[in-house]
Amino acid sequence: MSLLAPSTVTLPSRGAIITALGLTQIMAWGSSYYLPAVIAPAVSSDTGWPLAWVVGGLSLGLLTA
Repeated sequence: MSLLAPSTVTLPSRGAIITALGLTQIMAWGSSYYLPAVIAPAVSSDTGWPLAWVVGGLSLGLLTA
């Protein structure tokens, strides 16, 4: 006699998994890549750094990664 009950869990379809992964990738790129470019002027004015340095720092970080 087996101690484990038969599994009744249904797995999501491949299409649902791929769609979910695609949407999360879009959101991740939108928040990690484009957001710093949007807030760069505010960072520049708050810190006193030149805007080119703020945007260049983002580019350097992406190049390093």
